[in-house]
Amino acid sequence: MRAATSPVRCPFCHDQVAVDAPGWVACVACLARHHAACWREAGCCGACGRAEVMSPPGRRAAARRRLAGVTAATSLGLLATWWTGDQRRERPREDGVVAAPAPAARPGEPDPLTSVRALLKEGQWTAARARLAEVAPLADADAVTALEEECAREEEAERLYNSVIDRTGGRGDPNPDQIEATLRRIDRRSRRWPEAQAYLAWNDADRQVRAAQRAYEEGDRRAFDLLDEAERLGDHVLGPEARASIDARRRAWRRSFDLDAAARERLVRGDLAGARESLQALLAEYHARPLQARAQALLAVLDDVATTEAPTDRLQAGLTALAALDDGAALAWFGAALAADPRLEPHVRAALEQALPGARARAWRSPPVFVSRSHVVKPVDVSAWRAMRAAWLPPPAPDPVWGPSWDDLPP
Repeated sequence: MRAATSPVRCPFCHDQVAVDAPGWVACVACLARHHAACWREAGCCGACGRAEVMSPPGRRAAARRRLAGVTAATSLGLLATWWTGDQRRERPREDGVVAAPAPAARPGEPDPLTSVRALLKEGQWTAARARLAEVAPLADADAVTALEEECAREEEAERLYNSVIDRTGGRGDPNPDQIEATLRRIDRRSRRWPEAQAYLAWNDADRQVRAAQRAYEEGDRRAFDLLDEAERLGDHVLGPEARASIDARRRAWRRSFDLDAAARERLVRGDLAGARESLQALLAEYHARPLQARAQALLAVLDDVATTEAPTDRLQAGLTALAALDDGAALAWFGAALAADPRLEPHVRAALEQALPGARARAWRSPPVFVSRSHVVKPVDVSAWRAMRAAWLPPPAPDPVWGPSWDDLPP
């Protein structure tokens, strides 16, 4: 066995470099042999990138080195010599070309990938990738490939997560659907995965709060259910400020809905002054344009009602408003008419019974404002109709299957 005369390949041009032939040099760090011309062209080692070089000794010294190598191999055992040669033999690449041999780590030296793993642990993906490129020739190819994939995975997860932060930090449109789609692209093996899951929970809670806001602006009391759902979804991620904001919304909205209900009850009794007071307070506290417009329209109706004294004229105006699908105005006119002459109640009841199918169809067929996971809110103000139905229509007979709400409007 003549290990000293085995040819190797130049890591720059991949041609053979004979040990006994003149015109070759070796890298000081990894001992990879190069053609002298290849070294001058590259300016550094083609395997590890070091720039220090050493020239080969004379032929006689080379012969003495070969003899010493054979003697050492014999005394230490052929197994050790075979193992070292196997670790440094040429490895085929994917394109079929024989690649330059990877220099083996010297006994007692640390793993060259240790520093790469340390940088990955600290979250320095760019520095880890640069360090990996430096030590790749000194490490196992499979380990290098695994670390390259990990670097790419972590960099992509960091990019996706930061893009979400930019959207919600005032530098973009915080679209909940886009945020969810971006977060779900983060690989579950990345270090950002737990944070992405927490952010998804926060995003679901934020979506419910936005839905509750839209329901509130439409005068739908299911806004409170959506706020409760938001707190449930964000139980482990909502901070004190977010919870305080939800509580403040709940208190303000409850006050507004109480004023709205008080105005409707006073209209049913014909208390025009009390209804006006509630509507004015509602305008001062409501900040939703649809509800403000509704309250302003009712105040305008009350001005007309105050100038119309004849009960029959009020009844006729209520019938006209009901035919025009203006339930709020109909409520104001009917309440004022019955307050002036209670004998008109049968006429009001007959008109409401005739309009009931149309009111139910309007409530069901109107296009939804939004669809959440458990709620559909429709832009129809059914509160005025509910007030008229409860005041002047008998309760529906209980259905044996569906219960008493079978003949009712949707909640």
